[in-house]
This record gives sequence, C-alpha cells and structure tokens, in this order.
Amino acid sequence: MIPDPRTGIPSPEPGYSNVGLGILLGFGLQILAMPLMGRTPALMFIGAAQLIYMIPAILFANARGLHRLKKGLIIAASIVALLNAACWGLIFQFS
Repeated sequence: MIPDPRTGIPSPEPGYSNVGLGILLGFGLQILAMPLMGRTPALMFIGAAQLIYMIPAILFANARGLHRLKKGLIIAASIVALLNAACWGLIFQFS
C-alpha cells in the first residue's frame, strides 16, 4: 500500500480489488458450474472438478494485478474442496 502524501493514510494498491469480492465471485462460479455438470460423476467430485474453471479465473486475476481478488478466489475454492472432503468423510464413515 502506498501512503497518501496529504493524509499519510495508506491508499489501496493500483488495480484495487478485495478479498470479499473474490470469495463471492468464487462461490458464484461454483453455483454457475453445478447445472452444467448435471448428474455426472463430476458433481460428486466438485472439489477437484472446480480446478477446470477456478485455475483460469485465478490466473486471470493474477495477470490483471488483482491480488486480493485472487486470494478470495483461492479461499472460495479451498472452502468448497474442504466441504466436499468432509462430505465424503461422512459418507465413508457411515457406510
């Protein structure tokens, strides 16, 4: 962050973005992808299948210098992968 010469308060970095927007965008991508998967086995493995569309989104944000947005996308992808792993853990525990 670069401090504002008038106030001394750090201003947002160039290419300002925020983590919350990245998380919302990441979950939005997840919601949009579900109908496209239909009832295929990919829906069961959404934690791994999300790499198909999340990696390009993360690389796009990185190339544009939107580093906070990139962090938000990574957080959203991690939450979905962890929830998917937890669900599989419950399935195997009770079967």
